Amino acid sequence: MKKCKNKTKTRCYLFLGLALAVTAFIISQSLKNGAQSGAMSHSIAAFLKPLLDPGNRFSEAGFHLFLRKAGHFTEFFALGLCWGGFAYHLGKLKGRGYIALPMLLTVSTAVADEFVQFFVGRGSMVTDVVLDISGAMTGLLIVFVINLLVRRKGA
Repeated sequence: MKKCKNKTKTRCYLFLGLALAVTAFIISQSLKNGAQSGAMSHSIAAFLKPLLDPGNRFSEAGFHLFLRKAGHFTEFFALGLCWGGFAYHLGKLKGRGYIALPMLLTVSTAVADEFVQFFVGRGSMVTDVVLDISGAMTGLLIVFVINLLVRRKGA
């Protein structure tokens, strides 16, 4: 029993570390000014466009916009997975469920992400917050479904 609890504690710390690392990455991207952020996303778009759009059906600008918005969703999807994994293992340690904690942390990060951008001369967009929260909730939903499947298998 002690070995199982130690394994759960280790996983709890692992997911906490991952969640903090993803949060730090998100905030570091928000701290870049518009020129830096645009240059980075344009270089990523230039690399990915031939791979994802070999028929060149999308304009450069349209592809770039799609990539930026997909980036918002993907970053917060990863954050939702990490906070969800942390909350799941924390709940196993404490003997209760923690569903509100990861939701609060991811929504707070989404709002802080856009708030920080305002101070570095970039625009804050409600649509980006919606994308961020959608990505986070998708990640959390996947953790929730996996949790249900694990419980059913064990029952």
